[in-house]
Amino acid sequence: MIPGARVERVDEQLGERGILLALAATALHAIRMGSTAPQLIVGHGVLGKIARATGAAPRRARTIVWERNAARREGAVGYEVIDPQSDARRDLPQHL
Repeated sequence: MIPGARVERVDEQLGERGILLALAATALHAIRMGSTAPQLIVGHGVLGKIARATGAAPRRARTIVWERNAARREGAVGYEVIDPQSDARRDLPQHL
């Protein structure tokens, strides 16, 4: 549970933009907490793209993005977006 003092109300008039702002804030928070680039980003939706764009996964790192939806694998520039079933790596943490 999050303390009320840490929660911000999003103006209803923002509609979908409000959701995107909340996702962006969550991604930025997660990125700032990490000290190293992730080996894996699960999902090439908004959060995954923000993680890539903000440097959470530098281009020099071999970060892979898993995406099941073939249509959402489009638009990757400088990194790989693959179907998780096709990933031959077996060195990822067990909880993934």
